[in-house]
Amino acid sequence: MLLIEKGGIFMWPLLAVAVWALYLIIERTIYYFVVLLPLRRHLALIKDCETLPDEPGRSRLLRSMLRATSEKRMAQDLALQMAEKDLEDAEYGLPSLSVIAQSAPLLGLLGTVSGLIAAFIRIEALMGAVSPAELAGGIWEALITTVAGLSVAIPTYIAYNYFVNRVNNIVTEMEKSASRLLQLLSLREPVQ
Repeated sequence: MLLIEKGGIFMWPLLAVAVWALYLIIERTIYYFVVLLPLRRHLALIKDCETLPDEPGRSRLLRSMLRATSEKRMAQDLALQMAEKDLEDAEYGLPSLSVIAQSAPLLGLLGTVSGLIAAFIRIEALMGAVSPAELAGGIWEALITTVAGLSVAIPTYIAYNYFVNRVNNIVTEMEKSASRLLQLLSLREPVQ
């Protein structure tokens, strides 16, 4: 609490974005392990074994694929819609993580400038005859907000890039699997 107090008013927005970033990182990590890992295993089964798993998981695309094999047909636009909805779920929170990673250093910089302004105001009030102890408050604020802004931004940026990479990988796998299944279903359709 002492660091927040010494960091000045800009520590509160930094604390708020840090809590939001932490929530998103935890939520996305859980989502990726609970939903995307099983989805990747199912997609690998489709590509490698040319069969669909019995349990489609929470993926809309896999549910539509499972239905399509039982009905021996699949509309491409339906598969595309389901894949887009799965993709929306996978991308949830990523724009917020990007904004936090970009804005946290700027909030820290704003606190730095605020702390330096406070130090210069103190120098002016004492007409230049100041001791380092009298400037300490402004310097504290400047340094703490800089460190806080970078401490929020760096892990958020790393997490954001990790999650974007995961989403890109799953999109590629979904496209390949859906294409493979559509190809298999077209081969099974009776020729008239």
